[in-house]
Amino acid sequence: LRRASVLGLGFEASLAEELSADPAGPEAWERLDEFVERENGTLRFRHALIREAAYEGLPYRVRRSLHASAAESIERGTGDQPEEQAELLSLHFFNAGRYPEAWRYSTVAGDQARSMYANVEAADLYQRALDAARRAGGIPARRIGEVLEALGDVKSRSGLYEDAARAYREARRRGDGGAVRDAQLMLREAETLHWLGQFPRAMGWVTRALRSLEGLPAEETAATVAKLSSLYALCRFRQGRFREAARWAQRAVEEAERAGDKAALGEAYRVLDMVEWSSGGTAGDTYGRVALGLFEELGDRSMQANLLNNLGVRAVLEARWDEALELLRRAEESFSRIGHSQGVIIAAFNRGDLLVRRGQVDEAERHLQEALRMSRAVGDREGVAFATRELGRAAAKAGRRDDALRLLESARAAFTELGARNEALETDAAIAEARLLAGDWSGALELATASISRAATIEGEPLLPILHRVRGYALLVGGRPEEARAALEEAVEIGRAQGAEDEVAFALAALAQAARALGDPEAAGFDREARELKGRLGVAFMPPIRAGLTSSADPRRRG
Repeated sequence: LRRASVLGLGFEASLAEELSADPAGPEAWERLDEFVERENGTLRFRHALIREAAYEGLPYRVRRSLHASAAESIERGTGDQPEEQAELLSLHFFNAGRYPEAWRYSTVAGDQARSMYANVEAADLYQRALDAARRAGGIPARRIGEVLEALGDVKSRSGLYEDAARAYREARRRGDGGAVRDAQLMLREAETLHWLGQFPRAMGWVTRALRSLEGLPAEETAATVAKLSSLYALCRFRQGRFREAARWAQRAVEEAERAGDKAALGEAYRVLDMVEWSSGGTAGDTYGRVALGLFEELGDRSMQANLLNNLGVRAVLEARWDEALELLRRAEESFSRIGHSQGVIIAAFNRGDLLVRRGQVDEAERHLQEALRMSRAVGDREGVAFATRELGRAAAKAGRRDDALRLLESARAAFTELGARNEALETDAAIAEARLLAGDWSGALELATASISRAATIEGEPLLPILHRVRGYALLVGGRPEEARAALEEAVEIGRAQGAEDEVAFALAALAQAARALGDPEAAGFDREARELKGRLGVAFMPPIRAGLTSSADPRRRG
């Protein structure tokens, strides 16, 4: 039993016999039935504790010798394809103290696990390879740097961004690949900082990397410069600085085309697509579709999942909600299959956001609570802020006033700390609406009016439909129908121009009320169009309107 314990919980009887100085034979295994069972032609310890106790009973020197024998026997049995058993050989050679062989097989097994998106297993194998390299000595620094970078990649996929950043930093310290290689590793570290919501630090690393490439031949640097420019654009996008983000994304496109690098070009178009729809551009989903096609051609499943998510978000904003749910479902499944925890969080959040818009509050909260839990687990401050805001919106629609305002104020503070100006402004719009639903029309009016003024100074035009709509609702509830009509007409006009049909529907419903209060026969037409849009979008919630009322408005009344 002690000798067999070297092979793990499950093992081949023939291999266990090879490790025994006195082969036991089938009768002996039958006598050991209390400890070991047969399963699909192999033997297996009935409990891990039995195996551990047996293993711990082996003298250290004997243990190493048995691991060496097991490794050699497995290697012989594979003929000229030992890589097929790389993971087992990695384990046995490492525990045998045969570190050069352990390095070889650990890197092979790590690469195999990484290619199958088994990120946790890949990380363990790469770490074993690095431990073996340290003990073996003589492994080229360049190769160690490559394994450190691979370790950073699988840690990043798993959402362990601090660990990933340390691996990339150590890869740069160990490597000797020159300026371009160093810049690529700075890019990797900057990407992890971006995921952590540390945008100024991420942009600092991008700037440092770009400076390190100055003066080098363009043909050597263009692809790296393109990827660095895309990341800088993405950080500016997250901060709501859309014009600057667009300039950097266009630079990324130009550099990627110069380099003829499809991956860099796909990333540049992905970011340009995000900037386009967030800033109210008119290019449609052209950039996103081009990017998706490039990554499908390259077979990059991770970026395909990213593009499915982004196309889903665009469909949400353009009120193609059934299509959006399907795209986001596919994105979440794709991220899950490749073990990309951050992607799963983002797609789950976006599905929750859409369900909040539709008024399907209970289902939305399930998705958002899961997104919040996962964001906290990986230290994603931006993800926590997004999920908290949408949970606040859901609570407002469910009539839980205190919960809604607490959650929304928390989200606003987080976005402000992150420097995400537009997200803070969008959260103010949500707070204004929550105040309105709670009956505080004057507080809602004050905040919406101030936010409209701020929107013009921070590229916040996409938020104008909701802000004018909330302002119009507040004026209507406050008994000022003429002013309400003007604000709601503005919301409808801007909403139509932006394709924000949900906001148009909400504004038309209130506009009908304002028109009735003013004796305008157009009220029936406004009402009819609002109902048609509500039905087409599948909206289960319309904000309640009690013109002329203040705190007595019932926020739980549903449309």
